[in-house]
Amino acid sequence: MKPLQSWSPDYLHKLYKHEVDKLTHGELNLKQKEVQERKIEALYRLGTYPDMKAVWEKLLSKDADMIVYPVDKELALVGGILEQIWINPFGEPQVRPSDKDEQLGEIAEKIKELQRLINKSKEASYEDGQILKTILHKRNIEYRNQHGEQIGSQSPNYFKFIDINANAELSQIALDEHMPWRDRYPLQRLGWWTREAMTLQLTDILGYYSERMGDYSKTYKDHYAKDTSQLSRGLSWLMNQIYGKDLDDYVARIINAILDVDSWDKDKVRKNRTYEKAK
Repeated sequence: MKPLQSWSPDYLHKLYKHEVDKLTHGELNLKQKEVQERKIEALYRLGTYPDMKAVWEKLLSKDADMIVYPVDKELALVGGILEQIWINPFGEPQVRPSDKDEQLGEIAEKIKELQRLINKSKEASYEDGQILKTILHKRNIEYRNQHGEQIGSQSPNYFKFIDINANAELSQIALDEHMPWRDRYPLQRLGWWTREAMTLQLTDILGYYSERMGDYSKTYKDHYAKDTSQLSRGLSWLMNQIYGKDLDDYVARIINAILDVDSWDKDKVRKNRTYEKAK
């Protein structure tokens, strides 16, 4: 974990460590990990960019009166900024949803074309049905050789080669389709997984992959509308709620740190404001 500067707020240090721990130990999928990494980088910049030192000193100083939140300044300010980060995709360069849909759609179409070619070829179609069995067989040979057995590359009768008694053992496993999964013994569950793996085809995997591309396209559309203008408006609103002032210069510095840019200044922030001042 890259350390923050000592001048950055203690509460930022705590949040930064918490989010790094979530990335390291949390159960996140690939997309969630990518988003989490970007957010952690934003927190890191807030605690290391030289320009942020003056921002924290000013906004957390004793004479920085808060008008709304009767709580710790660090909690209100840092927590508020973190919330704005969490609902914004950092203004990263974005492809239009139609273009993104076209990109992912091209992948899906190539997959369908590959599936059509596989189905047209006798050899390819045969391998399609054998792919999982072949891979598992190959990996079993490698595993056993690594542990001292001397097994050459043979033409396999897959189950019997992996375990001479496998056919008999697996045929005796009761696969009661009406039995709740939680009530099945481990061997019964293994029997289900084995049966499914041995019947899974490459075209099944490709079909699922194509479907997932469509899911990513839908997710992208949901996030496309969020941009740097939203982040600017959110931070301006936050400053007005906490301090009752238009702290445009400090908002611009915070945005530049979060987004790793230098394109925002107080005039741009001022033109982007769309809220009513706190009373």
